Amino acid sequence: PNKASVSGPATAQQGTTALVTYPGSEYAGSVTTYATLPSISTIGYTSIQLEIQRWLGIKKQGGSTDYARVQYSLNGTTWTDVTSHSNLIETNWAAQTYSLPVAAENKSLVYLRFSLETDANNHSFGWNIDDLKITSASSAAFPPSFTSTAITTATQGQAYGYTITTTDSDTPGASLVLAATGLP
Repeated sequence: PNKASVSGPATAQQGTTALVTYPGSEYAGSVTTYATLPSISTIGYTSIQLEIQRWLGIKKQGGSTDYARVQYSLNGTTWTDVTSHSNLIETNWAAQTYSLPVAAENKSLVYLRFSLETDANNHSFGWNIDDLKITSASSAAFPPSFTSTAITTATQGQAYGYTITTTDSDTPGASLVLAATGLP
């Protein structure tokens, strides 16, 4: 945790560790810092949300401003803001939920990061993040079902057929029939 002279937290929200930008001090001036999470796959998922416990300190004075941003990328190079904060000094841990845009749904690679961009003036304690989780809704609400007719008798050397039909309640009216013919 980031117990700076400007009153960041002394302990993690839960457990003994948290993700912090500048542990035990104020952030430096005129720098940009990132904490990038490992990539995730969102294939088959919608309504993706990033949930965290946050204690954030970002200062602003006059025309100069520091920014704390949550960003996403689909290639690890081009980043888009999910949200941006400035002039915010929190005094305790609080649950925060950030909704990712539809553009981040159903992708094989999605990157998330926390950024801190500072100017030369008035510093604070920056990001303090704990209990991070990513949630979503599955786009496949119900798994497909399979039905078949069991073979009760077979005669050696004579062909028999076996049919499996699958339906998916997520796509009403659609079905797939698998048929096989073989010899016992």
